[in-house]
Amino acid sequence: MWATEIARKLTAGTEDQTVGDVLREFERAYLPTVKVRTQETWSAEIHNRLIRFFGSTPLPLLELTAAFRFGEEMYLGRYGTDQNDGRRYAGWTIRRNYTVLKTALNWYWREHKIEQRNPASDVWEAWEKLRKRYNIQLGRGKTWTREETTIILEEARKLPMLRTGGARWATPVYAMLRLALGAGLRLGEVTGLQWD
Repeated sequence: MWATEIARKLTAGTEDQTVGDVLREFERAYLPTVKVRTQETWSAEIHNRLIRFFGSTPLPLLELTAAFRFGEEMYLGRYGTDQNDGRRYAGWTIRRNYTVLKTALNWYWREHKIEQRNPASDVWEAWEKLRKRYNIQLGRGKTWTREETTIILEEARKLPMLRTGGARWATPVYAMLRLALGAGLRLGEVTGLQWD
C-alpha cells in the first residue's frame, strides 16, 4: 500500500503524459516567444529527432539511461533519419537536441507547477557522460581580436584587384571578408552555398 502511494506522489501531474506530449505543447506554447531562426531549428529537432526517439516514452520513465542511449545512437551513427542514415551526427547537433529537450522539460515543470523531480537534470547528465565517454569536441572556433581582423583585412586588400571598364574594384577576397565581418555571416552565407 505505501509503495503505491509513493509511486503515485512521484508521478503526480505526469502519469498520463508522454515526452512527445510535452514537446508538442512546448513547441505550440513556448517556441513562438523566441526568435524565428530558433523556432525553426528547435522545431526541426523536435520533429526529426526528439519525438521520433522519445515520443511515446511515458514522462515518468524518462531517465538517464534512455537519454544517454539517444545521444549515443546519434553519435555512433545508429540513429538514422531520411537525411542522415548511418552517418554520425556532429557534437553540436547532439548537444542542441539535449538543450531543446532540457529546455522543454524545464518549461513544462514551471508551467504546470509540478512538484515531482524534473528529469531535465538526467538529460543534461546524459549529455555530459556521452561527451566524456566519446571525447566529443564541439569545435568552437577562435574569435579574432580587433588587431587580427585588421591584419587579415589589410593582407586581403593587397591581393590583385578586379578591373572592369577602367574602374578598380576591391579584391573578391577582401569584399567577402568585409561583408562577413561586418554582417556576422558564415562562409556558406557569404558564398551563397545551399543545402542539396
